[in-house]
Amino acid sequence: MTLRSRARSLITGDDRIERLEQELRDVHDAIDAMRREQAATLDGLRRSVADAVDDLAERRAALDGRDADVAD
Repeated sequence: MTLRSRARSLITGDDRIERLEQELRDVHDAIDAMRREQAATLDGLRRSVADAVDDLAERRAALDGRDADVAD
C-alpha cells in the first residue's frame, strides 16, 4: 500500500468515524426527545386521573349529604 493510498484510507476511516459519532448523537437526541414526550404524556395522565378522583370525591360528598338529609 502506498503512502498516498494509506493516507486516503485513514482519512476515509476518520470520516466514517465522524459520521457514526454524529449518527450516535442523533440517536441519543431522539431518545431524549421521546423520553421528554413520554414524561409530558404521563404528567397529563396523572393530572387527568387526579381530576377524575377529585370529581368522584365531590360527587360522593354530595350524595352523602343528600343521604343525611333524607335520614333526618
